[in-house]
Amino acid sequence: MSLKHSPHIFVTVGRAVTSAAVLVAVMSCQFDQRSVPTGAGGSHEPPGYVRIADHSFAALPGAGPPGVCTGTGQLAGCWFVFDPNGNISVTSAADAPKSPSQVLQFHFPINLPPGTGPGLLQGWDGPGESTNTEYRSIYEASWVRVPTPDFEMQQVGVKFLGYVGVGLNGRNRVANQIYFLSDNPDGVTHAVSSARVSVIIQDVGDRRMNQNVDTNRVFTFGAWHRMEYLMTLNDTLNNAAVPNGSLRVWWDSVLTTSYDDIVWRTPANPSGFWGRHWAPVWGGAGGPNRSREDFLQIDHIYISGIQ
Repeated sequence: MSLKHSPHIFVTVGRAVTSAAVLVAVMSCQFDQRSVPTGAGGSHEPPGYVRIADHSFAALPGAGPPGVCTGTGQLAGCWFVFDPNGNISVTSAADAPKSPSQVLQFHFPINLPPGTGPGLLQGWDGPGESTNTEYRSIYEASWVRVPTPDFEMQQVGVKFLGYVGVGLNGRNRVANQIYFLSDNPDGVTHAVSSARVSVIIQDVGDRRMNQNVDTNRVFTFGAWHRMEYLMTLNDTLNNAAVPNGSLRVWWDSVLTTSYDDIVWRTPANPSGFWGRHWAPVWGGAGGPNRSREDFLQIDHIYISGIQ
């Protein structure tokens, strides 16, 4: 059963990028002028990193692509949602930990097939879907929860936290070369109450990086969590990739994942990190359609980086 997905065959989140999306004019960015709290990213943001994109979800981002560079709740960057089936909304959550009380909510409906998702949220510092600004290192802090005590896990897993782009900027592709997978070790579609989170490279490489510091099932459902990650590119030298890229993931301020030997890019696919493509795909392939509805909520996303 494959965990990989071509961006051209997703039913709801991956689609061929149209020429209109590629040939998008750079839009002037006007942001929500509310002040950003000190330490907006979280406790592990390196000094000197510049804010790329930041959203409080006081309102739903505009429809796209391309990204919309102004709107309520947009503190930085250009954002869009792709939601052909009406599964993305803003809802109230008085206990939202970062920017109450509005949160973004993905709805996983009954009968959703394996390998598809409820829709797409994308954000970066420019409006493009397949071409955008590249960064050498990126940091993100996001506040997320499954609001119920359990969630129907697809037999392979769920990409709750979506994707990040690397290597293929400007190649008429979406930013999905890195993805976060919460796998299902039972191999059977059923409800679970917690999950681990792995980081997987596809298309520009083929590597899976499991939690290797804290190996517990840190994504417990029914509670808010702060997820942070820091990704830094590897070098290329003499037409070869140097395996010196790095990854750190923290869950509720606890380090869960640490690697320093990663090939994020190659001479053939050389671009830096270039997009945040939050498409929480249900699967993996195989097994039955969903038998119940579930939800995923995001309170706030903050992304920064250096070039």
